[in-house]
Amino acid sequence: MRFAVGQQRISSRDEHALSFERSDLRVFSQWGEDGIIQHLISRANVSTDVFVEIGVQDYAESNTRFLLMNNNWRGVIVDGDDGHRHFAQAHELDWRYDLQIETSFVTAENVAETLRRTNVPEEFGLLSIDVDGVDYWLWSALEDYRPSIVVCEYNSVLGPTTPITVPYDPDFVRGNAHYSHIYFGASLAALDHLASSRGYSLVGCDRSGTNAFFVRTDQLGTLTAQSVESAFIPSRYCDTRGHDGSLSFVRPHQDRLRLVRDMPVVNVSTSEILTIESAVGFADRD
Repeated sequence: MRFAVGQQRISSRDEHALSFERSDLRVFSQWGEDGIIQHLISRANVSTDVFVEIGVQDYAESNTRFLLMNNNWRGVIVDGDDGHRHFAQAHELDWRYDLQIETSFVTAENVAETLRRTNVPEEFGLLSIDVDGVDYWLWSALEDYRPSIVVCEYNSVLGPTTPITVPYDPDFVRGNAHYSHIYFGASLAALDHLASSRGYSLVGCDRSGTNAFFVRTDQLGTLTAQSVESAFIPSRYCDTRGHDGSLSFVRPHQDRLRLVRDMPVVNVSTSEILTIESAVGFADRD
């Protein structure tokens, strides 16, 4: 168990956890991220009103559009296709707000250069990463950047406590990696391992079991750091796919694990390459 400097991690849900979960509010976000981010920026000592969101698809749903339009933040959105550019232009977001639009298939090799190209300061307000794949490796590659808040998708199928992620592949595409679409990303414990090494504290997860929220420990303000065990929420959405690409609606985590049991993962603490079955096991999953 790790402890954030000067902040004790809690091991069970308390009033902070309940307050965090109740802040869920969806305006433009996919789940309740809009409300949670408002909760965080009102309590943390945020450096600047600048955001970067990597992986926005067409930007109709996003973690930063509410910040842009409600709080008048400025920022950068990045995606591999031009859908976000067309959407922003069609809705006049490109001139009504200070929004930079980058079209780039980001990798660990080019993500820092992408941010440098947009003149994002090394210290900024919020970083959101959701590429359904090598999210852990992208954050790891941004070692020169120190956002106040980091929002990163985790894969709850990989469980709460084993620090594992898919091996790095610059060409990773979720649908190509495994037919089920549930082989992607990193466990919450893997993201927390990276966060702790960078001086960040886990403060919670959204109620859908999709995103984890980290705040720089020196900027926690009135927020409370949480343990992986207390913050973890298993996903309830059912987006597993069958061999024909149609939704298969596999619900129990144990059954989802069986679909990808032989796929490789990296233990980010030991650098060992394992199968998901050997890394996680099935006995403790329901």
